[in-house]
Amino acid sequence: MSLRSLMVITTLLLISISVNAQESQAYLKAGNKLAAEEKYEAAIREYELVTASENDSYARALYNIGVCYFELYLTDKAVEYFNNALDLRRGNYPRASYALGVALEEQGRLVEANAAYSQAARESHDEFAAANFRRGVIAAKAGQMEAAANLFRNASKHPGPHVANSLNNLGVMLAQTGKLAEAADAFTKALRQSNGAASEAEKNLRLCRVLLLSAVNRDTFPALRLSLTEH
Repeated sequence: MSLRSLMVITTLLLISISVNAQESQAYLKAGNKLAAEEKYEAAIREYELVTASENDSYARALYNIGVCYFELYLTDKAVEYFNNALDLRRGNYPRASYALGVALEEQGRLVEANAAYSQAARESHDEFAAANFRRGVIAAKAGQMEAAANLFRNASKHPGPHVANSLNNLGVMLAQTGKLAEAADAFTKALRQSNGAASEAEKNLRLCRVLLLSAVNRDTFPALRLSLTEH
């Protein structure tokens, strides 16, 4: 084969790749528009048009299909597609890891959900710090107060809408282990972070202050009266 022929074939291949990439982007855009309109079945049909030859776009399409199935309450299918997207990117897809954690948690598969959240937090650093909030909720429900406190503390250090709830839950964990002054400080920070909108933190702070000022044996304090924020 002559050099000229090889150059022609290479050029045609590049043109083909470019066209495929443009088509994939168009399908993704169309699917996103339909998904935003809650037309999930139609969105899935658009995403399914993205070809496997477009690796990055295909991974995004698989993830988006998973989201659509989750919104349709087809959680098993959602889990399947989130896993497929992660496999395609060899696990380096924090958004899909976080979504997988949410789906698995909904199914009650908490050990697997915790692993997915851990992967999301590890791969994304700040962007999915909320994954540590979810891990904290799982640990708290399992009675692992110290581990949960560490996870909520970590999550609260990174910006995002999860911060106020992380501080509230940190306070709950501290209070349940007898660290009432530290708990009151965490509840106060939660209120400040939410501009006073964190009603659970306000109630928890009030209860915590009552106990701090009372002569009641702190070991008998009904910790379940404190409100853990799960979302």
